[in-house]
Amino acid sequence: MDRRRPTRPPRHVSMPAFVVGLAALTIAPMLGAQAPAGVRAAVGRVVATSPQRRSLVAVRATGAIAIDGRLDDPAWRDAPVGRDFVQRTPDALRPSTQRTEARVLVDDAALYVALRLYDSAPDSIVAPLARRDADLYSDWAEVSIDGYLDHRTAFRFMVNPAGVQRDATVSGDDLFTEDAGWDAVWASATARDSAGWTAELRIPLSQLRFSVAAEGKTRWGLQIGRVIARRNERSYWSPIAPTVAGFVSQFGTLEDITIARPVRRAEILPYLSTKVTRTPIDGANPLARPTEMQRAVGLDLRVGLSQGFTLTGTINPDFGQVEADPSEVNLTGVESFFSERRPFFLEGSNLFAFDMQSTWFTGHEELFYSRRIGRAPQGAVPDDARWSSVPAAAPVLGAAKLTGGTTSGWKVAALAAMTDEVDARYVGAQGALGSTVVEPRTRYGAARVVREIDGGRSSLGSALTVVERDATVPSLRTGALVGGVDGQTKFGNGRFIAYADLLGSVVRGSPQAMLETQQSTTHLFQRPDAPYLGVDSSLTSMGGLAGTVRVTKEGGGHTRGGAVIKATSPGFEANDLGLQPRADAITGLLWAGWVGFTPTRFTREWEGWATLWTGSSFGGERERLGGRLFGYTTLTNYWSMFGALERYEPILSLTALRGGPALATPGHTGGFVHVTSDNRARVVAELDVRGNRDDSGPGRLFSTTTTLSARAGSAMQLSAAPSLSWWRNPQQFVATGAVGGATHYVVGDLLQSTASLTLRASYALSSRLSVQLYAQPFLSAGEYRSLGEVSSARSAQFATRVRLFSPDSIRVTSGDQLTIGTSTGPLSVERPDYTLAQLNANALLRWEYRPGSTLFIVWSQGRTLDGDPASFDVGAQSRDLFRAPATNVLMVKLSHWMGR
Repeated sequence: MDRRRPTRPPRHVSMPAFVVGLAALTIAPMLGAQAPAGVRAAVGRVVATSPQRRSLVAVRATGAIAIDGRLDDPAWRDAPVGRDFVQRTPDALRPSTQRTEARVLVDDAALYVALRLYDSAPDSIVAPLARRDADLYSDWAEVSIDGYLDHRTAFRFMVNPAGVQRDATVSGDDLFTEDAGWDAVWASATARDSAGWTAELRIPLSQLRFSVAAEGKTRWGLQIGRVIARRNERSYWSPIAPTVAGFVSQFGTLEDITIARPVRRAEILPYLSTKVTRTPIDGANPLARPTEMQRAVGLDLRVGLSQGFTLTGTINPDFGQVEADPSEVNLTGVESFFSERRPFFLEGSNLFAFDMQSTWFTGHEELFYSRRIGRAPQGAVPDDARWSSVPAAAPVLGAAKLTGGTTSGWKVAALAAMTDEVDARYVGAQGALGSTVVEPRTRYGAARVVREIDGGRSSLGSALTVVERDATVPSLRTGALVGGVDGQTKFGNGRFIAYADLLGSVVRGSPQAMLETQQSTTHLFQRPDAPYLGVDSSLTSMGGLAGTVRVTKEGGGHTRGGAVIKATSPGFEANDLGLQPRADAITGLLWAGWVGFTPTRFTREWEGWATLWTGSSFGGERERLGGRLFGYTTLTNYWSMFGALERYEPILSLTALRGGPALATPGHTGGFVHVTSDNRARVVAELDVRGNRDDSGPGRLFSTTTTLSARAGSAMQLSAAPSLSWWRNPQQFVATGAVGGATHYVVGDLLQSTASLTLRASYALSSRLSVQLYAQPFLSAGEYRSLGEVSSARSAQFATRVRLFSPDSIRVTSGDQLTIGTSTGPLSVERPDYTLAQLNANALLRWEYRPGSTLFIVWSQGRTLDGDPASFDVGAQSRDLFRAPATNVLMVKLSHWMGR
């Protein structure tokens, strides 16, 4: 697969002097300065080749076409042939090394595609078996359809020589924004012979979205591609030039499409599931149930409201086949991002995308973060509860999506969902049974509307998210509204893109809920050294704004670059249905790069980037200042590597003390390197090493991850990824406490050690029947070597910034409590040292017994062990983990597709 080029700021940087030097070298050609003669020659070789847009005529199919991969039906003889495929990689715009012929037919029910993929070495064709949608090292045949001819969106269908199917949607004219969660119901067949291999596809028109002209004939965007794995070669019928920004906009066309009658679309997917959970119990706990059985019935549906719009719904969905999130220990106070894995919310997720992620260093941001729907309960049982039983997540009662577009360029996506109230049971201090609401019944809504102009080269859009909660948990907001507009346009012959957006938010709730909102890590209005902020305990609503302006160069020659400015006001809040780590931020980013896609003596492609960034609060406190030098290359032997040098200047951390004063943080220098061996080999190795060190003091970070992936035969894939990391932070936040009228901010010298091993295996008995195995043991320990309190938060010197407590002033008063003698009296804090061991494992059998219909059998196991605070010991923690009691879950789920 193609590797994404960082046309936006590469997320991986540098010491300012080096950055400025490289920036000058890369910006100069963008501004018209003379590049070295060798470079100018390389540019000329590529740019001089001007690929022409190609077209095929869609001939009407006469008679039945058998999808058997043999291409011997008489109808194929009358179809025009698409040939002369051109490479995208590794040798851009050169003819494909192997001949390919493509034919297309259409009738009132389906689109038919026949591909003859010649190969001079047919015994070298790579044809592994795997589950559907697996991203395999394999030969592939690909067909993409831009049904609206908007030059931005497309449906992709791929099949490998063993019959493994992949499908996805593409949006934003960018191949790398594909939505692999979309699953269509279509047929394909392949065959191999002495000349190579063949592929035959039948794509029902009911699975596509397209426009039909009033006179009955229309034209669509069409792209046909091929992957030759042993050469890492990807070639296309309509050439994809690396000097031109965009993917869909470089498609050819399918002409004279005639569809005599409207296409009706209606699909129903009912399911049945049974789940048995076996949990270790505490015999004294009256709430514990060692075995629990759950049965569920639900329904997914998809109805075509018109040729351009589709309504998708789910009632009582079950996502038991979804893999668990990876383990982690988060000591930052900022919420972690976890990717969506549930099929209903994955499908079409790119249609809701609103570009909040302009600068990565403020954390991952999303306006619509679907993981909020069905989230873990946010409330809590009483502090004095002896035992409690809290469900893991709020059940999704139902959800519906409307997606589609019009021939005039409108794109619409809307979603509504409801989750049920969650009650937690507990046993109080006196032994009485009780229950409390920990998550209210909640209604969610999201909408995105985009109007594309000038053939997709410009667009205007709007977005809206709405959340309404029952007022049964006083600490939670009862309502939230976030909305905004955005727009972008290409200029300079498509080489440049200008983008801007503006968002506004309003949240409301009880005074308690709004007080917690103001004091959350996102806002921190209570900071004592921020006179421009302030906590208002009487508030019942709060609002704010956020906006972005960005200009990038994404095509034309070898130079790339851009600049962005983003501002988020202190009161902006999008976390009810979005993900927003920080408000109160003004950030800027400047980057420039050179992309070398012409092979040289040693490389097949290479690129270099220089990036500078800065960030501050609305009060002028500098939160970010740094730079990066980044480089990437693929060598002639197909090994690839990327890495960076990074420089972060001293800053003030506004979040380190969780609402305390801004804390001076020393600068640090670091970097990373990632190396991948030739992916054509049966065993592929990857090594990732990262680290940094503070300018002063013991602060440092080092992590390494090695991944070994192996293909054992044609049907089994194995991978193992051990990881180790060490993080030393001499001023890690521990607790805040008030004693004798003074507030004390306790920090500690933390050494955090973490080890994990991620194991995966998959075996395919056929392209429809497969088994996947996953296991991740995770070990972590945090040892605080000393404790102290912040005495002068903004001091540049650690010795004056933090006053260390003497060992004699710290006493262990109980198993997990410490009493610290401060200057104003004793302060009680929870002991911060920890050890944690977890194991998540599952096995999944997936059988697609007919197109669109699937049987899942899933077994999963989880183990968690919170040990006594101790030093990091992989051997001892591993032994203890595998002796710990396990929770086992067995689930059987059957879904059956019915449609036309």
